This record gives sequence, structure tokens and C-alpha cells, in this order.
Amino acid sequence: TGGARLLRRGAGAVEEWGAEAGLERPYGMDLPELVAWARELADVVERDGAAVDAGAWAPRLRGSKP
Repeated sequence: TGGARLLRRGAGAVEEWGAEAGLERPYGMDLPELVAWARELADVVERDGAAVDAGAWAPRLRGSKP
């Protein structure tokens, strides 16, 4: 689906930006976790083909720990 492609393209762009920035956590963001979230959500969207609960799937930009 278009949504899954967009999530994967965004994940790739975030990875590239993180590599170019040369920072482990630019602006305090956990980029590897954000990329993993986007790819996992893309898989869910493709597999299920149904709308997802945005609140349940919202990413935590600073990691899973508060």
C-alpha cells in the first residue's frame, strides 16, 4: 500500500540523515527505534490492510523509556 511505502521511505531517510549527522541521538531522538517503529508499522499496514489505531501506534521519538 501507499502508506507502507511511505513509512519505509521515511525510515530509510531517517537512517541516512542519522548517518550523515554522525550523532548517536540527534536532538535527543532515538533514531534506530524510530526506524524500527516505521518498518514494523509498514509491515502491519501491508499485512492487515486495515486502518490502525494512531494512538496505539504513535512513536516515542526519545525512546521507549520516559
